[in-house]
Amino acid sequence: MKMILFCVSVVALLIGCASRQRPLPSRQEMEEYMATHDINSIDSTSLYDGEYNVGMSRDVLIFMLGEPSEVTHVREPWATQEHLYYDRGDDVLFMLEDDVVVGIQRN
Repeated sequence: MKMILFCVSVVALLIGCASRQRPLPSRQEMEEYMATHDINSIDSTSLYDGEYNVGMSRDVLIFMLGEPSEVTHVREPWATQEHLYYDRGDDVLFMLEDDVVVGIQRN
């Protein structure tokens, strides 16, 4: 019985860890990133505030959140968009055009 409880606890822990969001980069990591990359004011604000904003670059988004769970390309009448989907507890879809976030949808 103890072995079963142990196994259930380990599985629950692993599932919980897998579904957690990636922690945001530390202040030091952010400052090093900004010192070595050419970023705009929206990217800078996003990094300091730990928020995701329309207008931020794809590179900063990936730096903050890591690789997306899924990437798709959607042809719209005005442009082909890249959709980055993050499934980490708070499902978020980022819509990008020319490597810039143009829309954010939270589920």
